[in-house]
Amino acid sequence: MCDCGNARTAVRQAARQTQWSAPAQDMRVTRSAGKEFEYTGHAQLAVTGPLTGTRYHFGRHGARVLVHASDVPSLALVPHLVPVL
Repeated sequence: MCDCGNARTAVRQAARQTQWSAPAQDMRVTRSAGKEFEYTGHAQLAVTGPLTGTRYHFGRHGARVLVHASDVPSLALVPHLVPVL
């Protein structure tokens, strides 16, 4: 007789433990490897990063926001957003 239920439970428990063990630290490392963008438009702008789902809000002309490294290539294509050197 198959004991599939117990095997599934064990896999779920292991996944939960790994999933919640280190994301905060990983996020800090990745975020520090991100890029800052400056808004050159005149109204407010809100952009959602396609990979992280993070919402970046530029409240005024000249506003600078740190963008997660995963979202940098996509936000570089948005008009009026300029990567800060």
